[in-house]
Amino acid sequence: LTSSKTTVGTITGFGSVYDGGIEYDTNSTRFQVDDDPGASESDLAVGMKVKVVGTDDGVTGTATSIYYDDDLEGPVDNGSMQQPDANTKTFTVLGMAVLVDANSTVFDDGADFDTLAQNDIVEVSGYFDGTQIVATRIEKQDDLDNEFEIKGTVDSYDESTSIELTLQNGASTSYPVVSGVESEIADGTSGQFVEVTLNDSLEAIEIELDDDDLLDDSDDDVSIHGLITDDGSGGFLVNGVPFDVDDSTVYEPSTLEGNLAAGMEVEVEGSMVDGILIADKVEAEAESEIEIEAQVTGVDLDNQTVTLTLYGANTLTVKTDNSTLFEDDSSSDTDGDGSF
Repeated sequence: LTSSKTTVGTITGFGSVYDGGIEYDTNSTRFQVDDDPGASESDLAVGMKVKVVGTDDGVTGTATSIYYDDDLEGPVDNGSMQQPDANTKTFTVLGMAVLVDANSTVFDDGADFDTLAQNDIVEVSGYFDGTQIVATRIEKQDDLDNEFEIKGTVDSYDESTSIELTLQNGASTSYPVVSGVESEIADGTSGQFVEVTLNDSLEAIEIELDDDDLLDDSDDDVSIHGLITDDGSGGFLVNGVPFDVDDSTVYEPSTLEGNLAAGMEVEVEGSMVDGILIADKVEAEAESEIEIEAQVTGVDLDNQTVTLTLYGANTLTVKTDNSTLFEDDSSSDTDGDGSF
């Protein structure tokens, strides 16, 4: 195993926890879920974007700690729902832009791509692509849920009146502050990135210092798997984290050098410096997808294959690995975590 490494990615399965293509043993892992340091693995679910600190050899590893915090929680804003094409929808929650994909976003607890509607209260996990949160998981909340969460940079804060924020998508918003608000920032300060908890009257009841990518500048061995997006200034992001390459960066395949582009699926490894991931290595991942709906008629655990029977009695053998997303939305999923 290598030295301690920080990996940010989405959970693709359980048994152990599968994140970023690595199967992590979690027998001695510390979990923190939505600020609860006493959480357990059962509080996690497929599609959540998590930070894993541990050791691995590229295939399996041991997780020292796993951290999850949702990116957004609240009602879908009236009139914001748009459907650019058959497989994607965009909307805003408390003014923050969100994109969901019928094929890649995990929907749970009653959330569904087809029926998602305005005023639905949702919890969103995903990454910011420079414009919006690309949701990896959407979980529907109870209609009686009376606490929401929004993140942004503080423009102004008066503990006796209001807090003004600029959201990641550039939208400005302001909320009144309740008397006795719990706050980790001082009265009159600005510029901090925070998470604000709101009551159902959209009043701020708690303000916590936060970060926008789960990473710290002390993280010197970082791996992020995801899509490249344009940062709007000639640079690139991977899963919402800005990254830079230099003459020492290694590319796999070598033809990636000088040809990185938005939309590519990659794994970037390096160290965080002043909020930027300095890439030691950029590796291309699979770029094409095929979607097949068929009955499973065979499972080979030793070879990690699944046999599907297609129309006309034709069969297809599908090879899986540690990065394969397994999601079960049937009644057989008795623990409700979306895994088989």
